[in-house]
Amino acid sequence: GWAFTNIDAPMSTDFNEKTPAGTAVGSASASNLLGLVAWGDASVEAAAEDGNLSEVNYVDYQFLNVLGIYSSYTTVAHGK
Repeated sequence: GWAFTNIDAPMSTDFNEKTPAGTAVGSASASNLLGLVAWGDASVEAAAEDGNLSEVNYVDYQFLNVLGIYSSYTTVAHGK
């Protein structure tokens, strides 16, 4: 919605029965204020580093927006 959005979703839906669920999780975020200032690192590499993952099995994302004033994007890596 325009006033508030909070979404959790997979980065990809290209899974098969051999895709492991992953035993560890790491996350990395980037934020934005008024479309004027942005900061952070939401890369898969940063998320894997946060979770001490040597192997990434799949990636989800989270997106938050409040009145277009503040937004945040988080990459969530699952692996081992």
